[in-house]
Amino acid sequence: MNTQKNIEGPNGEKAKKETLELINGYNPTKSKVDLVSPAEWSQISTFVRNSLRPMAYMAPNTLRPFMTAATRLAVWAHRQGLDLDLGYLFDPLMLEAFEVQQEAGVLNVVSYLTRLAEANNLHTPAASTGVPRPTYQRPYSTHEIQSLTAFAKAHSNLNRRISLLAILALGAGAGVVRQRMRGVGADAVHTHDDGSTYVRTITGCSKVTDGFVGILDEVCRARPEGQLIGAAQGDDLTTYATSWVKGRVGVPELNVDRLRATYICGLIEAHAPLQNIFEWSGVSNLESLDGYMPFCTKPSTSCTESVAQ
Repeated sequence: MNTQKNIEGPNGEKAKKETLELINGYNPTKSKVDLVSPAEWSQISTFVRNSLRPMAYMAPNTLRPFMTAATRLAVWAHRQGLDLDLGYLFDPLMLEAFEVQQEAGVLNVVSYLTRLAEANNLHTPAASTGVPRPTYQRPYSTHEIQSLTAFAKAHSNLNRRISLLAILALGAGAGVVRQRMRGVGADAVHTHDDGSTYVRTITGCSKVTDGFVGILDEVCRARPEGQLIGAAQGDDLTTYATSWVKGRVGVPELNVDRLRATYICGLIEAHAPLQNIFEWSGVSNLESLDGYMPFCTKPSTSCTESVAQ
């Protein structure tokens, strides 16, 4: 826990005793603004106060917008069933998901949350799907996906088998990014009016490609409760799962970013409507989508017949 002695602002400012007292005694259930219920506050108060303590060098009145921002984020995460973990919730992807789900007219607090992340030394790279990344991961080939699937299905440990199949189905079958796999349960898998299977995440619905519908159904039947990828203990489960595959002869290493690239490139190569690609993948603009194009199979430009008469 940060104490008054080890808190320091960007210009060497020391923590203010009155600001620390404000943070330690913070209770928004007594506010005139309906931010959080007493029952919810009992669940999220530790997270909120811990996220605010590195900002204790500020004057109390200056800190108040940050208090509201941290509370709104924690309430949203708690209601979504997400882990109240600083590194997890302050990830740019999670902040983007939080932002897009806020009601119209609600003050945008993401700028305050970004500063809170910096104060907590969470200088994560801009991983938002709306921001082009410096490098894009190569999608898996059909043979590589078949190898990964066969390895997962043959795994002797039932829990690991289901977790691997869930990661493959959510990643390569629905383009779900690593952070959004957490919290996705069997109840998130459903059908739309078009008869297709979809996965609901915190940012919307992704259409499941035909080759993974059966696998996802198997996972849902095996894990009707809780997260489809399993209960993470210690390290992030999707990261830990890579060790189950690493070094296996004839099986490529497991990489969730490559699974997502497989999904997105598959949509592009299948000539899915651009609006649907944006909706299902979460990619928000053409500039970001363009990074996947070099990996897609280009259509033939040769002509079999001459149109000249």
